[in-house]
Amino acid sequence: MLESYGAMRDARLHSMSPRERAEGKLVFSGLQQRLLSSPEAFKKTLEVHLRAMKAPTAAERSMLGSLATAFADGKEVDGLDEDDLNYSAAATDDVYDDPSLVIAATKAGLAGATEPAVEDEKSFVKSMLEEARKASQKPDARVRWMASWIRQNMTTTGH
Repeated sequence: MLESYGAMRDARLHSMSPRERAEGKLVFSGLQQRLLSSPEAFKKTLEVHLRAMKAPTAAERSMLGSLATAFADGKEVDGLDEDDLNYSAAATDDVYDDPSLVIAATKAGLAGATEPAVEDEKSFVKSMLEEARKASQKPDARVRWMASWIRQNMTTTGH
């Protein structure tokens, strides 16, 4: 599903300037990283991404590039936090859990987008979020594998 979402965004970004295309792809890169992290991490990031899916204001545009790049690169941006984009959330040590970076990457990718295109993307994100919520309730495959390995290799009975 994420690959299809990326293709949908790429089609919209095709007509934009090279810089706008690059900024538009940052949120997708971040979403890929979060999906590889865990279903729960992906779900949380999708929730913030969906809430942020509206065109940026002129005041927001000036800071979006560096925040969006920081999200994609997994870096912190000194002097900027979630309050810079009027979003309040608990502080975290994990850069990818910083909602201001997800919001910035999302908004940077929507600069110049038409309302119908944004609505189509929102609809797709909602369907991904529904699947992510289901997946986040299931045991993580890595944890299941590790538990199985521990039972097989670190217990005397295999149970």
